[in-house]
Amino acid sequence: MWLWYGSAEPAAIMAQREHYGSVFKARVAVEAITGQKTVNEIASVYEVHPSQVAKGIRAKAEIRPPLGVVLWVLLGLGLCSSIPIAPIGPSFIVWPSTSEIAGLALFVVAVHGLGKTRRKKPHDKGVLPNSVATMLVVTVSYVFVSTIFLTSWHGYSVVYPAWSLMRFFQWAVIVCYVLFACGPRRIKLLVIGLVIGGAINAVVAMLQRYGYLSPQTLFAHVATYGAGPYGAIAKRGVMGGESLGVFSYTRIATGFFLALSLMGSMLFVGNKRLQFALLILFTFGIVFTGSRLGFGVLVFLLVGLFLHGRHTPVVFHAVCLLAIVVIVCSGIIQNDFVIGRLAGRSETYSSGIEGRLARQLLVLKLPASSILFGCGLGNLGSALGLPDLRLYRAHGWFFTYLGELGTVGFVLLSVCALTIAKASGVFRSSYGVIVLGCILLSGLADDFMIPSAQAAHLPVIAAIVLRLSVSEGGYRIVFGSLRQRYGTTGESLSA
Repeated sequence: MWLWYGSAEPAAIMAQREHYGSVFKARVAVEAITGQKTVNEIASVYEVHPSQVAKGIRAKAEIRPPLGVVLWVLLGLGLCSSIPIAPIGPSFIVWPSTSEIAGLALFVVAVHGLGKTRRKKPHDKGVLPNSVATMLVVTVSYVFVSTIFLTSWHGYSVVYPAWSLMRFFQWAVIVCYVLFACGPRRIKLLVIGLVIGGAINAVVAMLQRYGYLSPQTLFAHVATYGAGPYGAIAKRGVMGGESLGVFSYTRIATGFFLALSLMGSMLFVGNKRLQFALLILFTFGIVFTGSRLGFGVLVFLLVGLFLHGRHTPVVFHAVCLLAIVVIVCSGIIQNDFVIGRLAGRSETYSSGIEGRLARQLLVLKLPASSILFGCGLGNLGSALGLPDLRLYRAHGWFFTYLGELGTVGFVLLSVCALTIAKASGVFRSSYGVIVLGCILLSGLADDFMIPSAQAAHLPVIAAIVLRLSVSEGGYRIVFGSLRQRYGTTGESLSA
């Protein structure tokens, strides 16, 4: 050995090695497992070799208890059901459910996570950009100040705007945490929970369609409460016989949730056969809800995924199988009320559009001052003079926000959403654009993205799937197979 190092002594050679204590190794491994920084970034900060960091991750993963993993999966799974556990207070405002518990836990985690980002440098990962923070503070402040002032000015009930403001603030914090500060490992664990919950909802929807686990049975424990949609379903059942799953009291919210779960499963699951099975399962779940909005979002998703070379075979074979099922069962479909809604037979599309337009045009009957500055979050029903529908929604969250926040608030909210989308990289990912298109499509036809919608935490679920979509990248639309074959970028091919 001395020949290699000249006159150096063996003791001097061994002294050149760094010896790290167990506390130091554990700190490096824990920081690597959280996913906030890459292996190379951690190696440069602690002045160690990247292979040592990777070795520490493997060693820590072998002894790390799976409690954290299970808890994050349960958080995602908990978002998938808003069935009341027990009625507490007015059932049309408050009901404890797994969705509310998971939403509250995520809010606490989000507050802690966003608080930690203040100690990071601006160029580090997981930091809320200054532009987003500024727009968020301005938008939330305007919503709170205008709602409190207008509620007091017009003498509206305080209960409804108070609930809407709390939910609006909760969503703002969680969405920003999910899109900017939550680690990719945690996002994937949340998506696992959403996929499992979506599969459960799809199976329950299919069972409900054939007479098992009816919504009236599921909500029987809240039948004593006459107010609220769950109490009404527990007493009278579902008028059209649609399947609701366990996500919400409305087929539209369940259908949109199943579409988001389908998108998450297609991006996260790597096995093609499992992707195919989940696609068929979620499709049947959406069809049995009878939600035309959910079906429209499903078609939009399938078209977008089909244009990606990564998903083309799975989508093609699934559509072929579904086409065969439709042809074979055409007689049953024609006489089925729920499925007939999708074909415009049992209920025409024009009647549904007319009904939505009638509710949306009511917003334009508000006074000019309300059109400009709004009537306050959660006060639309009171402003329209509908005492029995104080939590009135205009069947389109574009119109509901326009009536409650006014033109000024709607523009401010739109600019804030655009800033968040640009900063989170949505427009740099074709998958992100597809999910964003689904969210915008829902804004034209229904309003379960507003705080008073009582349809669980759909904005949070959409943000989780959107974050996964952005991390998966994309831009393989149309030119994916050509680029893979010739090594050419999509931009040059399109040129």
